[in-house]
Amino acid sequence: MSQHFHVVVIGGGVLGCACAIALGRRLGAGGVALLESRVIGSGLSARHSGIVRAANRSRMAARMAKQAADMWRQLQSHWGVKLTYQTPGALWITSEQDAASWQAIAQHLALEGVAFTELSAEEATALCEHVISTHPQERYFYEPEAMILETGEILTALHQALRNHSVAVFEHCQVEDILRNSRGEVEALTTSQGRFSCDYIINAAGAWSAHLFARCGLVIPVALEPVLAANFLISHRAIPENLPIIADQVHRFYIRRWPGSQLHVHRPRSRDPQAIKAAFALSALALEGADQIYGVAGRTYSDDALTHYQVYLRDRIPKVGSPIALTSFCSFFDITPDLGFILGPDPRVANLFHCLGAGQALKYAPVFGEITAALVCAEDPGFDLQEFTIERFFTGTGQQPCFPTQVEVFLVLKIGARCYGYSLSSVLGYFHQ
Repeated sequence: MSQHFHVVVIGGGVLGCACAIALGRRLGAGGVALLESRVIGSGLSARHSGIVRAANRSRMAARMAKQAADMWRQLQSHWGVKLTYQTPGALWITSEQDAASWQAIAQHLALEGVAFTELSAEEATALCEHVISTHPQERYFYEPEAMILETGEILTALHQALRNHSVAVFEHCQVEDILRNSRGEVEALTTSQGRFSCDYIINAAGAWSAHLFARCGLVIPVALEPVLAANFLISHRAIPENLPIIADQVHRFYIRRWPGSQLHVHRPRSRDPQAIKAAFALSALALEGADQIYGVAGRTYSDDALTHYQVYLRDRIPKVGSPIALTSFCSFFDITPDLGFILGPDPRVANLFHCLGAGQALKYAPVFGEITAALVCAEDPGFDLQEFTIERFFTGTGQQPCFPTQVEVFLVLKIGARCYGYSLSSVLGYFHQ
């Protein structure tokens, strides 16, 4: 079977769906195909915490995040589907020594119209109805418009919006090869469901990108960083109904309420250069690429790491007592070497565009979809994308990668195991299975 579409989107996660929806609105039936190797949302999109916030060290990213949050709130007018959400706000907790950088973030957020104010310890505890503990060496900031979405509702909304905008969806469609013409452009994809030719291609494959595009000689600097996600069952009376999201940068945890008297806990992406280097080296070892999400590493975790979460919860929210670990699993962030997005055209291939969220896909999905669709259709994307171009990861030739490679694998393997909460023997066992 051979089919032609004006645009083919690879990846049925929230970013790929958002791109396809935005393009479907512009191009109509028969214009857009969305290829997903498993089922819609089956990668990292189904494992998301659902936290949507605008605070970001990058002013441009904060601007995008504010617009994306507005789009999530008004999804009916953009995608033609309804989505419920909560706005508990977020309490950001940082150390005294990092206060200056967070005050600078507050200043550029204010310039973008994002509410983000510093609170005293007393104001922070009052905001949380006196259930959190504070410490003299901490500082507190409040983002009142931070939102919570529910993952199941998001997946339902994606399916409905894809139908509403006449996107041709091909699930269980594994890309086997990427074919380029004499000019270096992508002219077709061979897949488990036949050949798809196209005028433009969008890479929204997230962590699968590196191995996928290596088949046609392109280096895409994306790797996986494992993270333990856990839900704890607690007494319904232990926390208030309107508890804000706790974004603790001191202990590096996010906490949010979850339906059914639960608290969800996970770590943010690591900003430690050694941990990032470890993620890329470990990724180089994983010959099956991001499919390790579905392997043993995606189903196991360190008992010590889970216990650490419980201890932390008791320290920050003493009223939880002894929280019961109800569900826990190893999730992942797809990251780039500088933790920034990769958005826009690839200068190496004239008809290839990237839409990669670097571990923050869900927050930005609606606006990233619009940006990418605008670029493909030669429209103004509405944002300066210079800091997000893939070119920043290459040397002056534009061809040579400048991020960790397989040479460094054994130097960082032990560091990576420690950072991710695995034992070194379990990591080695995984890669030798």
